[in-house]
Amino acid sequence: MQSNNRELVSVIVPIYNVKEYLERCVNSILSQSYENLDIILVDDGSNDGSEVICDSFAKKDKRVNVIHQKNGGVASARNTGLDNCKGEFVCFVDSDDYIHPDFILYLYTKLKDNDCDISMCYHVVTDEWDYKCSVNWDTAVEVYSKEEIFDKFYTNMHGSIIMLWNKMIRRECIGDIRFDDGFIHEDEGTTFRFLYNARKIAFSNEILYIYYSRDESITGIPYDKKRLDILKAYENRLSFYKEHSEKALYDRECQYYLSEILANYYKVSKLLKDKSILSELRFKYREVYNLADRSSWSTGRRGLYFLCKGFPLLYGRIKHTIK
Repeated sequence: MQSNNRELVSVIVPIYNVKEYLERCVNSILSQSYENLDIILVDDGSNDGSEVICDSFAKKDKRVNVIHQKNGGVASARNTGLDNCKGEFVCFVDSDDYIHPDFILYLYTKLKDNDCDISMCYHVVTDEWDYKCSVNWDTAVEVYSKEEIFDKFYTNMHGSIIMLWNKMIRRECIGDIRFDDGFIHEDEGTTFRFLYNARKIAFSNEILYIYYSRDESITGIPYDKKRLDILKAYENRLSFYKEHSEKALYDRECQYYLSEILANYYKVSKLLKDKSILSELRFKYREVYNLADRSSWSTGRRGLYFLCKGFPLLYGRIKHTIK
């Protein structure tokens, strides 16, 4: 399928010291069957030679635009990409991952065919250097309204829905929304805003994004205090739902937020043993618990969460959350 006359798609790649993986990532973008691309490589202060590789790609292909900046983290790099992108649609690819040759064309086609603002696909987590997957273009695509996708948000589809890099997003849905600088888990605190601005979302279970598992990635490093940034994402969503009078979503978010606080309390207790953090988490838990409308909770959940006010380790012991 040819794509020469189709709309411009921006692909934003945040880059920091990934020399070993960078060429594979960028080559997977350059070899896309969808050719009308605005590829933005944001070098976030690399000093391992990644910055040189970025410049070499720009010399080889006029679709590649390189931006060098001081190290500010993934969120900062993604924001720089958004501030400089030109496409009517936007995709994000992490620099240690790679994509199927039809990733962009598939998402674009499903988005346009179904009159959607966002399209998304499945991904695979692998340590294979050259993972092979095939695409069935005839596989049925689920189309969700904004209300329906937020209902799915609190199911086992959450991971696919909240991740940033498995999507094509109409630029109008992004607007002036930007990621929180300096925080990890920025997907959790931001992607939902793009979804909220969408009329319809197309979802496919075809695997088109290859998430390369490596020890140095955020998900590969041992648990530390920085992982508590995930709680800011929940706070962002609660504030957003309150501001937009989305009471049902606010109430559901409270439940999940309380669970996340307790899960991290257990991990901090077992792995970090930091009493000051534990004290902060206990305070935060009681604060959210008192704000929550508990009338819709099941009897079991009400009982568990009440007991956890006095015995916060109980949740972790029941759920076996430590990793």
